[in-house]
Amino acid sequence: MVSVNIVELQSVFGRYLEDVMAGEEVVVTEQGRAVARLVPYPLRPTARAEDSDLIAAGCLRAGW
Repeated sequence: MVSVNIVELQSVFGRYLEDVMAGEEVVVTEQGRAVARLVPYPLRPTARAEDSDLIAAGCLRAGW
């Protein structure tokens, strides 16, 4: 996990975005306090527990 001040993030956003795309989590801070978290977007959504019953019943298809 990488931590970065919001001012630095604004000046070199592309570098931190590359870190996130590589799987790294970036915590954005302001005055030493965490205010946001940048995390990689999942490539495929995971099925929620309540979806499993619908998939088993044939009412919902797994995947996209």
